[in-house]
Amino acid sequence: MPQTRNKNMIDINCATLTGRLVSDPRIFNKGDSVSFALFTLASNQSYKARDGSPQQETAFVNCKAFSTWAAGLEGRKKGDMVIVEGRLKTETWEKNGENHTQLTLICHTVHVVTRAPRPGTVAANKTDENGDGERHPIPF
Repeated sequence: MPQTRNKNMIDINCATLTGRLVSDPRIFNKGDSVSFALFTLASNQSYKARDGSPQQETAFVNCKAFSTWAAGLEGRKKGDMVIVEGRLKTETWEKNGENHTQLTLICHTVHVVTRAPRPGTVAANKTDENGDGERHPIPF
């Protein structure tokens, strides 16, 4: 029996992710204002394998934000946690005679949720090997 397509049905392309910046966002300016930002988000998923052992997998998602949302990423660093909402887009380009394809999240919103450590917590009291008391970026 042939399948008929419901003409009232629409495709939905919507994604919401929480994760950490893999590296400092690359900010591109046009004149005096921010035009867009490129960044990669690492989003982790924890689960238990069939044998009961804990497992973790990480999805690395390339993201692009524009205008105000891109400007909000200025000064953000590797390891900062963000929540992004947007749509997925397959981008294609040619470089050196080769075709490339990449799935990118085009962000409609970007919210930075990294908080400063509370005084008296382990994170607030950490020092480096030299004991200089400086806060250092998360090593991933």
